[in-house]
Amino acid sequence: MLSKFIKKIFFLSQIIFDNKLYYKLAKSQNKNKENLFLKKISSKLDFKYFIEIGFHNTEFNCLGLIEKNFSGLLIDSGRWINVFIMRLIIKILKKDIQVLHFHIEKKNVKKIFNNKKIGCLSIDIDGNDFWIVKKILELNIKPEVFIVEYNPSFLNFSYSSLYDKKFDRFKKHPSGFYHGASLISFVKLFKKYDFCLVKIIGGINAFFLQKRLLKKFRLKVLNSSNAYREGEIRNNFSKKDAKLQFDIIKKSNFAKI
Repeated sequence: MLSKFIKKIFFLSQIIFDNKLYYKLAKSQNKNKENLFLKKISSKLDFKYFIEIGFHNTEFNCLGLIEKNFSGLLIDSGRWINVFIMRLIIKILKKDIQVLHFHIEKKNVKKIFNNKKIGCLSIDIDGNDFWIVKKILELNIKPEVFIVEYNPSFLNFSYSSLYDKKFDRFKKHPSGFYHGASLISFVKLFKKYDFCLVKIIGGINAFFLQKRLLKKFRLKVLNSSNAYREGEIRNNFSKKDAKLQFDIIKKSNFAKI
């Protein structure tokens, strides 16, 4: 615990003296690919505002958008220390970013949105992801780019975990494999609101774009029937492929989408 604290103090002291260093030390989940992709398309986003729900102070998708001077909102319901450190980092960087410690549920989703147009919305909460995304779309909130973390352990079944406002993935199942929703479930949901799947990273993060923007961004629609990829990180740490992961949780209760 002490060593982690010392490392974090050293990390903060480094970026105080050179705040550009933060963008080199922090990354997104899959070898920084999400961050780099967003930076690449950032100039084509009409609205220079993002919201990211679920983040770590050194690992999140919209990092590059902060570097590109987007304003935004970072939300996390985990440990207070994560939010506190991120607030310090934002002060050091002198950026127009709000950082909230907030547990998002279906009944309070509307509270985090205002009249601002959203260039990018990213969500990764390891639990009620499908139900929160569904609620956001039902509220007619349509960012230009919408990033979700799908659950590769659900294979190509049209499944989501059941909604529980106090969802804890390891309490639901000790493996941690039961949470969120499959890729095909998200594809079905987004299709209803005129979003297209345009990119998969690491067999876990799916990027959806408003259909009307396809030509502008010069991105092609992925074929949802074969876009699924197994989770690279999960397969590595569990030493099990996605089929074996599903076998472990197949007796759980699923919502069929």
